[in-house]
Amino acid sequence: MPPALRSGQAPGEVLNSGRGALTPSERYDRMNQGSRLFDELGRLMNEAAGVAGAARREVEAVVRAQVERFVNDLELVKREDFDVLREQVQIQSEEIDQLRKELAALKTEKTS
Repeated sequence: MPPALRSGQAPGEVLNSGRGALTPSERYDRMNQGSRLFDELGRLMNEAAGVAGAARREVEAVVRAQVERFVNDLELVKREDFDVLREQVQIQSEEIDQLRKELAALKTEKTS
């Protein structure tokens, strides 16, 4: 239930610790203080988000460098190198099959 109005008090006026109603300029100042508080809080949250983002990027860079060093220490073959070698082996395998057929044909000619 809303408090009863005092004599001479306009609806919507706020009492301030028993000293009477706040003047419009006092209300404006208090609203501005609250607004400044929220502005400052928002600014701090944005800065914290920026710091957190920078920290995340730095951690990612450190982890990436560690993983690259670990992979390099294992002396793993790169995918591109593996694919090139596989293609060369396939070509050589086909050439070997062709040479075997030619050799077999020469042997049959010699025995005939």
